[in-house]
Amino acid sequence: MDPTLLAVVFLAVMAVALGCFALAWRHRRETPRHVRLAIAGTVVDLTGTVVVLLTHRVLGWQVPAHDATVALVHRTCAYAVTALLLVQAVGGARRWPIHKRLGLPFLVLYAVTYALAVVAYAPR
Repeated sequence: MDPTLLAVVFLAVMAVALGCFALAWRHRRETPRHVRLAIAGTVVDLTGTVVVLLTHRVLGWQVPAHDATVALVHRTCAYAVTALLLVQAVGGARRWPIHKRLGLPFLVLYAVTYALAVVAYAPR
């Protein structure tokens, strides 16, 4: 598989998830819209994450990093933001008070993680 195409597709999918999360944050006071956007972002993100892991670990498709250190930091942040995403999803569904307090930190960490992916993997 062409690594450039893989990188573009993976980055595009995660950009869609980031957009959904940003819009969910923007509409956080409109519960039905917030929930729809948050669920859409969660589904896109988790599906994208599973596909990235399967293509890399099972199919052996590689997207070479431009900088191994940035890629390592990205992967570390990606694991952390995925865990935080699950906490946010469950917390929102169960209306945990922590859900509201973690919204902005989650969005910022997600955006930083995405930016690191762009720096590490985007075609040049």
